[in-house]
Amino acid sequence: MSISRALISPQRLSSFWPAFWLGVALAGMKVGRIFDAGYLNRWQIADFLAEVTMVSAADLAYALAIGMLGKLALAGTRQHPRMQSLVWGTLVAFCAGSVAFGAVSMGLYDILRMPLTYPLLSMGADVANMRSSIAMFLTPTFLLTLIGLPLAYLAVTLASERLLPRRPARLLHPAEVLGMAVIAFAGLFAGARVETDWGRRYHLPKLWTNPHYALLESLLAELVTTSSASLEVDFPEAFLADFRPSDSTSTNTATQSGDVPKNVIVIVCESLSAQHLSLYGSKLNTWPRMQAEARHSLVFQNYYSHIENTSNALFSIVLSRYPMLTWREATAAYPRAAGTTVAQILRERGYRTAFISAGDNTYAKQNEFLRDRGFEVVQDFRDAHAPKAFSWGVDDRCMVDMVLKFVDESPGRPFYVLSWTQSTHHPFYTPPEIAPIDFVQGDKSLGDIPDDLNRYLNAAHELDRQLARLFDALRERGLAEKTTVVITGDHGQAFGAPHPTYFHSGNVYEEDVRVPFVVWSPGLFAKGATSDAIGAHIDLAPTVLDLLGIPAPAGWQGRSLLNPDAPRRAYFFGIRNDYIFGLRDGRYKYVLNSSQGREELYDLELDRSERMNLARAQPERCRELRQRLAAWVAYQRQHGPAADPRPKALTAR
Repeated sequence: MSISRALISPQRLSSFWPAFWLGVALAGMKVGRIFDAGYLNRWQIADFLAEVTMVSAADLAYALAIGMLGKLALAGTRQHPRMQSLVWGTLVAFCAGSVAFGAVSMGLYDILRMPLTYPLLSMGADVANMRSSIAMFLTPTFLLTLIGLPLAYLAVTLASERLLPRRPARLLHPAEVLGMAVIAFAGLFAGARVETDWGRRYHLPKLWTNPHYALLESLLAELVTTSSASLEVDFPEAFLADFRPSDSTSTNTATQSGDVPKNVIVIVCESLSAQHLSLYGSKLNTWPRMQAEARHSLVFQNYYSHIENTSNALFSIVLSRYPMLTWREATAAYPRAAGTTVAQILRERGYRTAFISAGDNTYAKQNEFLRDRGFEVVQDFRDAHAPKAFSWGVDDRCMVDMVLKFVDESPGRPFYVLSWTQSTHHPFYTPPEIAPIDFVQGDKSLGDIPDDLNRYLNAAHELDRQLARLFDALRERGLAEKTTVVITGDHGQAFGAPHPTYFHSGNVYEEDVRVPFVVWSPGLFAKGATSDAIGAHIDLAPTVLDLLGIPAPAGWQGRSLLNPDAPRRAYFFGIRNDYIFGLRDGRYKYVLNSSQGREELYDLELDRSERMNLARAQPERCRELRQRLAAWVAYQRQHGPAADPRPKALTAR
C-alpha cells in the first residue's frame, strides 16, 4: 500500500505541499551559507535580503516547476485513485531525492565552491583512488544532514498534506498565482544581480545556481556541444609563434662542458604550490632542507602548471605539448597521442630509463599513456611492496626507496628517472610516527580551513625530508656531482587565501598554478642561482635536454628555460564552473573568464597576491593579452592532442 493511501485520502492529494517544502528545503540550504557570510553581524540587512533573493530564486523556480508538473499529473489521474496515489507517491519521492541531491551538492559546494556537474562526476568516477579524500568529507554532520534532511522533508510534507489539506477548485489556485508572481519577481531581480560584479562576489560563486539545473545543463552541454573552448577574438599572425613547435632539431644548448652531469632524476611533487614553500618566500619553515640545498641549485621563480590536473600535467611534462583545453584528462582521452619523449631520446643514447610513481598508474589511463614512451621500467605503488598510506598510494619514502633501488641496479650506466610523489595529495599524508607541526597557529591570513592546511604543510615538510634522503643517498654513492635532480609540482592547491578558492579550484591564480621548479646539481652550480625566466610544464623536457647538452627534437612546443631566446610567457586555464584562461607575460598576469566575460589584470611585481585588478585602467594591455590567449586557443583547437604535433599552417583571425 502506498504512503499516500495509508495516510491521506486520495481526494485530498495535491502537489502544493510537496513543492512548497521542496522550495523551503533547497532555499534554506542556501540561506545557511548567507548567514556564514556575516551580513547580519554587520547589520547589512538590505544586502542580506538581496542576496537571499538572488541565491534562492532558481531553487524556488525549480520547486514551482516540479509542483506544476505534479499538479498536471494529479489532475490527469483524478478519476483513477490508485494511479493518483502512485503519482503522488512518486512526486514526493522525487522531491525527497531532490532534497538529498541538494544536500550532496551543497556539501561539495562547501569544499570546492561549485555545484555538482557532469565534468566533476566524470573526474570523480575513480572511487578506488579517491576513497581517502571522499572519506574526509563524510563527517557526522554531513551524513546526518544527508539522511536527516530528506526524512524531515517527508515527515513535514506528509503532516502538512494530512493536517492542512487543500482542495483547489481550479487549475491555478490564487495562492499558486501569487507564488508564481513572487518567484518571477525574484528571478528577474536575481538575474539582474547575477550579471553584475556584486552578484559575482567571490565568497559565494555560483551559489545562485540551482544544483539540479547545473547538473542537467552540464550534461546536455556535453551531449550537444564540443568539449573545448573557443575565443572569438581576432589576433595578429605573429602571436602564433609562441605555440608553433620548431621544425628543426637545432637548439642553443646552455651546457657545452664535458663535465656535464649525465644522470637526471625528475621529481614531480603532487599538488605542490609554490605559495607555502619557504624556498619561495613563505614565512613558514616548510622546506628547510631545500632552502639549504639552494646553494647547489638553480631556482626558477616563475614556473607554472597549465591546469590543475595531474594527468594533463603528465601529458605536458612527458610530450612537451599543451594539453587539450577542456575539463577532460588528456592521458585518458588520448593515451596514444603522438610525440617524442626525453626517455626515448636518452634510451637511444644508452641511458637506463624509468617512470616511478608513489601513486596508481592506472588512474586516467596513465599506464596506457606511458607504454612505449621509452621507459624500460614503469612502476607504481604496487612495486613498493609496502602497504598503502592512503587510497592514493604509498608514502613518498617508498618512492625515494624505489628510485634508489633502480639507481643501484646497474652502477656506471647513466640513468634518467621521472618520478611522482603522492603524500601532498588530499587528504595529505604524514607518517603517524612523525609529530605534526602547527604551522598555521591560528593565522587566518594563511587560509580559512586551518586543519586541511596544517595537514598539507606537514606533508610538504615531510616531502622536504624525503628529498633530503635522496640528496644524502646520492652523495653517499658518489653520484651527487654526476646527477641533476629537477623538482617541480604538477599543479597548485588553494586553501582560501588570498582568494576564497579551495583545493583544485579550477581557477588560475598564483596559488592554483604557480609551482616550484628547482634544478639541484652540485656539479653544475658551485653557487646557488635564481632565474626570473617564465616557463611552464611544456618547457621541462627541453630544459632537461639542454642541461645534458642534447638538442631538442622537432615537434616540441616547449623551449629550454636556459635559452635566453625562448618565449617568456606561460599559458594556463581552468575549468570547473567556467572556462577561465590565464597568461603570464613579463610582470603582468592576465585572467579571462570567457564564460562570464570578466577580465582581470595584475602587476605581479607589485601585487603577487593578485588583489588589485588593473583591467579597467589598462584596456590596451588587456586587449593584447586577450588576443594572445585567443591565438593559443585557436592553435590548440587545430593542433591539440589528437593531432600530429608537427607544424601546420594556421592563419590569424
